[in-house]
Amino acid sequence: MKPSKKVIGTIGGLLLIFIVAAIFTTTSCEKENVAPIGSTVGNNTSDLSREARTDAVQPKDMAPILTIRHESARTAVNDYVFMVYPNNVATFIGVRNVSFVGERSFDIPKNTFTEFQTLMDNSNFFGIADEHVYTPDLPLIEVTYSVLQSANDASGLARTKTLVEFMDGTPAELSNLRTTIEKLFKISDLVGTDPGPKTVSSTQPSK
Repeated sequence: MKPSKKVIGTIGGLLLIFIVAAIFTTTSCEKENVAPIGSTVGNNTSDLSREARTDAVQPKDMAPILTIRHESARTAVNDYVFMVYPNNVATFIGVRNVSFVGERSFDIPKNTFTEFQTLMDNSNFFGIADEHVYTPDLPLIEVTYSVLQSANDASGLARTKTLVEFMDGTPAELSNLRTTIEKLFKISDLVGTDPGPKTVSSTQPSK
């Protein structure tokens, strides 16, 4: 006896429903095994690329251990910032009245960095006193130095001090130290000659 078309249609419909249900169940199981967006399991590639980006910008984000800031105020003296980083990199930023205007970074030779560290260790920097008197429109030089409180201090806390050097070379201990540091790192070509403390008038063009 041949099955009727109605019976064949019913069997076909049930078979189709079973196939669809099986596919849906399999897909759901696979989705449960997929880590959600943002998970460290599902986004290992993203996490690695994020770490790579962090490493790439770390020198920029790293705090300098030494900053020498020359402020010309309303004069024609050299105006620039020089920074030394703990990863043996130095950065010079020429503002105005210097041979190089802009930012330039360069690697510090290992022996030069060691000589710098020895110089600072023996400098009594944290014992130097200045007057802390700011005179408007007159240039000054700020020297900031940071050092870890202890070599075994895992917190990374640093002891930091900023001293002000005035145009008359006081305090002399600071002036001599700063001059020695800048000679050590050989930035004279970037700084150029000092045009002197000629005051720039606000009403008349300089001659």
